[in-house]
Amino acid sequence: MEIEISSELKRCKLIDLKEDDRFSILPDNVSYHIFSFFTIKDIAILSLTSKRCKDLCVSLPSLVIDMSKIKLVERFRIPFMDFIASLIANRQSAELTSLTIRWSCKELDYDDGYRETYRIMSLLSSAIHCRINEINLSFNLYDHVEFVIPLELFYCESLTSLKVSMNNGKLELPCPYGFSYLESLQLDGVDIVHADFGGWISSFCKFMKKLFLKSVLYEDKSLPFIFNSLQTLELHHSSLTDDVNPPIAVFFQGLQLDVKTLHIKPVQEFTKETNASSASMSGFGANFWETQNILFVGGLEELQIDLVGGKNEEALVEFLLKNGKKLKKVVILSGGTSIPANILTKLVSAALVSGANLESKEGKIVLELNTQPME
Repeated sequence: MEIEISSELKRCKLIDLKEDDRFSILPDNVSYHIFSFFTIKDIAILSLTSKRCKDLCVSLPSLVIDMSKIKLVERFRIPFMDFIASLIANRQSAELTSLTIRWSCKELDYDDGYRETYRIMSLLSSAIHCRINEINLSFNLYDHVEFVIPLELFYCESLTSLKVSMNNGKLELPCPYGFSYLESLQLDGVDIVHADFGGWISSFCKFMKKLFLKSVLYEDKSLPFIFNSLQTLELHHSSLTDDVNPPIAVFFQGLQLDVKTLHIKPVQEFTKETNASSASMSGFGANFWETQNILFVGGLEELQIDLVGGKNEEALVEFLLKNGKKLKKVVILSGGTSIPANILTKLVSAALVSGANLESKEGKIVLELNTQPME
């Protein structure tokens, strides 16, 4: 039986290798996988060992720049970041699928922190020329420093996903610029510096399909905005207190029938100065939600919500179950406590009517419906 030999192995047979050289014969995809376990410092060193290693280092499909894992004397940090920037600049036509940057300047003095901030922005700008698809940023900045997203990112046609985690740091969104092609935006621990965050998303992020907000602070304008393309919304909240409910309702009013998936989980602050320990959590019943003209619920297909206590949450769940005529899957979690009787009755009733599968465990209920509407 004739065995087909891949082109990579044929190439290896033609190379006059030393007996101890096993790396050069590896296919590129195998080498990339091995490199994925190295730190950015290891990759920088490897790029200096041979032409083969340099070619691999400047063509890696994914790059993780984790400055927290790099132990360098402060005076060497800036030259090192410049060297990494040169690796990205030398990629030429090599596509960069994913770029992750984890960086903190709090251990630096102000001048060094400012210089490193400039180089981070330069790295992001260079990534645009590599047809970048996904950018993941995790920053820990000075309390008074605002990070400004480079304008080039807003017009990057290849960028479809952006994740920003800032440990409650300030993120400035320049106006009137928006992400022209972005489909997924995840913000975690971000204090938005923009007078009209909701309006910015709805007006300048026309193709956004997925929005993830966790511990996001922004100025509440209490105006509904239209999110025409959004399909998946994930919100993390501290608790549905009486001062949080109205902004959430306003946000929901802008959602259209295209939204098919809604996840509501703990640890989300929607507005500034929310005091979950003292604010009431029972001032808004189901009638409040019925009067808010929230249309997207009619097209919702999947709902997951974590109950952390309070009548406001129960009222929202009851409203979503009542009006979610196309719901196919419902997951209710209550942190190990019992599911409220009114919600449990609604779910059991829906399961009996449609013959759906209802699984109940301690603190968790999963209801999978067929195409029949919930009544």
